Amino acid sequence: MKYKNIELIAGDDSMAELLVHVLIPKDADDDILEFVDCYMCVDLPLYLHESGLDVDVSRETEYLVSVRLNGGISFDRDGVKLLIDQMYKKTAAYVEEYANNLEVHIGVHVDGPGEAFVFYDKNGNWYNEDSVMPEEFLENLEY
Repeated sequence: MKYKNIELIAGDDSMAELLVHVLIPKDADDDILEFVDCYMCVDLPLYLHESGLDVDVSRETEYLVSVRLNGGISFDRDGVKLLIDQMYKKTAAYVEEYANNLEVHIGVHVDGPGEAFVFYDKNGNWYNEDSVMPEEFLENLEY
């Protein structure tokens, strides 16, 4: 499976990962920050576990929370279906219920040897983690 022409490969030579991102606005008030720190990182894994998903929720930066499936998501149609229909939609529903000004995206992380494992923006700058809405994710996906 390819995303933006990068082959997503699991294994020792590369680290590719599909996950869910929750973006925290830079102007978030104390209630939102408390929700993220006190509830989301603790309650969201329990909420998703009720659906049979064993996830790890972690605050990556001041403005980003990552939701990862323990054991990873396979790079095929079944993995994409699990990512979008289960992880993304259930995380988005949870966030919308409690804090509707947070954005939920699909995250794609790539890392490996050489330029074949990085994304490039319009200015030619490289980066190794993309965070997009499901529609954009699916538009850039090849099986």
